[in-house]
Amino acid sequence: MSDIIQFDYKDHWKEKEITLQRTNSAHESLGFTIAGGIDLPFMNHHFTSIIVTNITGNGLAYRNKQLKLYDIILRVNNFDFTNIKHQKAVDILRASGHKIQLLIRRLAPLYSEEIELMHNGKLNIYINGGIGNEYFTNDHGIFITDISKHQTNKQLDIGDRLLQISSTSNTYDLRFVTLEYAKKYIQLACIESQTIKLYVGHARLTERTVLHQEQYDPFGSNDEKPVQVNKNNYATALYKNHSMISEPSHEYHVPINTMHNEEELIMSFDFDGIYKE
Repeated sequence: MSDIIQFDYKDHWKEKEITLQRTNSAHESLGFTIAGGIDLPFMNHHFTSIIVTNITGNGLAYRNKQLKLYDIILRVNNFDFTNIKHQKAVDILRASGHKIQLLIRRLAPLYSEEIELMHNGKLNIYINGGIGNEYFTNDHGIFITDISKHQTNKQLDIGDRLLQISSTSNTYDLRFVTLEYAKKYIQLACIESQTIKLYVGHARLTERTVLHQEQYDPFGSNDEKPVQVNKNNYATALYKNHSMISEPSHEYHVPINTMHNEEELIMSFDFDGIYKE
């Protein structure tokens, strides 16, 4: 490993208590989608946590404004969710009564910054991590592990966590991806425009002025507009093992994209998924 090993990313995560209150009936929709479980891993066989993959517009969770996309559910009322089967988690949530108390784990780096970069087809950074390829135990983040001498931007640091990349056309969420998809999204953004914006979580406070989590949050107060490709969330589009704690299913399609750079050609890809009750 590179010098990144010296950093501690535990403070990038926080646990939070959230209370949802059903007002109409004990069976009112909670308005969010979950995936995962020890019998139904999400994206990779190592990831068995119960995770929020969608928040329904104008649903209970949306109106409550506390739950966020990719929150990991640790407990619901008195039920431990850290080692639970998928359907058991769904059943508990649906039968949780009028008052639902959630304990969640959330990615929330203390020091974050939006950095604008010009490039010539390459960002000249090396990355590692992602779902199923964790660079640090229990952390699925995408991290900068080295920076080429050709990258002259002094705002980027080895150890930075990549959260989001934007071209002039699209924004790509890097918070919850495999390494393969992180690379594809970065390539897409670089193909789309010569100027890109990286939103990163710093591993430490430096002499530079950086923005605190509460000061700058491009993901919104409750992710009511999650960062997406063509308004389709990659995770819910890729994987069909989701359970709606909300309303009827919808189908999503992401157009075919062809990506090319000087070093390699990545084949076109398309994907779709269906939410299922």
